[in-house]
Amino acid sequence: MLQERISPAPCQHSHYPLHDDLCRAALPYMRDIAKTFGESCCLNVENNLSVLCTLEAGSQRCKSPAPLHCTGAGKLFLSCYSPIELGRLFTTKKIEKLTGRTITSVLTLLGELGHVRKAGYACDNEEYKIGMRSIAVPIRDRTGKIAAGISVGAGTAKMTDEHILENLPKLLLSAQQLSRKLGWNEGFIS
Repeated sequence: MLQERISPAPCQHSHYPLHDDLCRAALPYMRDIAKTFGESCCLNVENNLSVLCTLEAGSQRCKSPAPLHCTGAGKLFLSCYSPIELGRLFTTKKIEKLTGRTITSVLTLLGELGHVRKAGYACDNEEYKIGMRSIAVPIRDRTGKIAAGISVGAGTAKMTDEHILENLPKLLLSAQQLSRKLGWNEGFIS
């Protein structure tokens, strides 16, 4: 049995003005994604240079807030920053090494973010927590901006490359459908 949890006062945490509408629209997709992956699914927003989980579908609680540089959802948000904005950000904010796999080089992170932009999704491969992996996809608003990210995380024994690749098309399709519900025209990304 899937459980859902909405964080307290989610509208306070999101730059997306219709966050309650986003949560209502996202929940059916998230339930389906959680069922497909057999894992909890989180709706994430960017807040004060962190990732904040505002809605969960599944049995496990997402850790929130979390850093941008070492989480799948965080990398989605960072992929929208220009190289100049990223340079400014990381001259004022230390890139904290949480595990031996955490990317701490700005140049390596820029390369990773280029891959995220090209692939249309982001992964955390034990960068936030040893033994855990996640995959995240963007939810775009009508202007093409990333309004939120949907992520699924699990232990490395279950969240294998094969498991991710097998379920990635469903995850991407759900993100596209939800983005269309929010008014996104697929030809437009800002």
